Amino acid sequence: MAMQTGPPPIEDDGVSDLAEVWRDAMASYYKATGQSLDTLPRFRDVDSIMDYAQRETDLFDKFRHPPSKVDKLRSLLKANVGYIEAGAQQIAAAATPAFPPAAAIMTAFTYLLQVSTKS
Repeated sequence: MAMQTGPPPIEDDGVSDLAEVWRDAMASYYKATGQSLDTLPRFRDVDSIMDYAQRETDLFDKFRHPPSKVDKLRSLLKANVGYIEAGAQQIAAAATPAFPPAAAIMTAFTYLLQVSTKS
């Protein structure tokens, strides 16, 4: 009996293992999300990537900042957050003797205001 030296012969069926793994991954993704990755845009160069990113940013900005009352209210609150915070601190200082948790509530409120104004 002759001993085999070297790797076993490769069966060439025209499909590499990587291609098969990729196909399985694409099928699993479609099964999990219902969206085919084949529908995603294809890019030729960096400029096409940048153009796509700019279009997506513009669409998001239109969604995020529609000319509505909610956006106007958000802008008004953001412009006056300092006054809102100062007024809330005065209310908390007045309420703390009668309701001690007011200080903790004010701290949480202040934190929320600071976080919301960073964007």
